[in-house]
Amino acid sequence: MRYLAIIQVKPKSGASTCQAVSYDEASHTYSVGDWNINAEMNAAIPARIQVSNAVNSAAMTSGGSLILNGKTYKGKRSGSSKLIEVINGKEVFQGLRDEIPAVMSNFDLSAWAKFPLALISRQIII
Repeated sequence: MRYLAIIQVKPKSGASTCQAVSYDEASHTYSVGDWNINAEMNAAIPARIQVSNAVNSAAMTSGGSLILNGKTYKGKRSGSSKLIEVINGKEVFQGLRDEIPAVMSNFDLSAWAKFPLALISRQIII
């Protein structure tokens, strides 16, 4: 089972009304304002999330290729996350792979590999 949380961050001053979240059954896409979110919710399929701006000024994906304004971006590593933004009229592309945070580098994570994720979450919280 997978969960998707959409969190809207509002400024400290001004309007604080959250925008409506809509879901399109045909494309399996959530929309919030100018943003579209497509996430693979089937746990039997590799996880993936893709977020794009409806005005084609930004898009990101957790894996695979990324398309913005008719151009396809693949990155150097096929499993890397990709981000493309239009900044001052120029497309800026970044590709990053997942990394363990430095603070976790001293922990032996091999013992946790045999536990389901839900069990790990409970054990960390306790």
